[in-house]
Amino acid sequence: MERRGKGRGLTTAVVCETLGISKSTLFRWERERVIAPPARDQLRNKQRQYSAEDFKKLQIRLLKGAFSSAFRDGESDLKAQTEAFETLYLQKAMAGDPIGIDELCAFAVHQVLSASAMKQLLWYACEDLETSDPVFESIVRVVLGNLEKLRALTHRTD
Repeated sequence: MERRGKGRGLTTAVVCETLGISKSTLFRWERERVIAPPARDQLRNKQRQYSAEDFKKLQIRLLKGAFSSAFRDGESDLKAQTEAFETLYLQKAMAGDPIGIDELCAFAVHQVLSASAMKQLLWYACEDLETSDPVFESIVRVVLGNLEKLRALTHRTD
């Protein structure tokens, strides 16, 4: 799937897949003015084309939502906090932040990443990185390590 064409932004499908959100959520955020309506590609059925700035705003909205639900009304929800930190580290890693990759690797040592996070990581690695890139190797190690953890957990419950 083409992520970005010459002079074009990210498609709706790519934005949703990368952020792990549904199209209805994305369109609701447009209606709520979390982001301005994106430009339209006049050559391709007027498809939405999200800019890098739009994508960054969506990442911030996603993180705000994750952390606000994790620490709602002064109460701590450990599961929601874990999900919020997973989202934070995942977004930093996918933005190419080397510290984000390290944080995600450290997080994955102690937590099993969600299936959605592993899917997003693999998507990012395959679409944006070369197989010789050390970040690609780190992502593959994290995903394989998590699959091993899941396999061990499955065998323990059988």
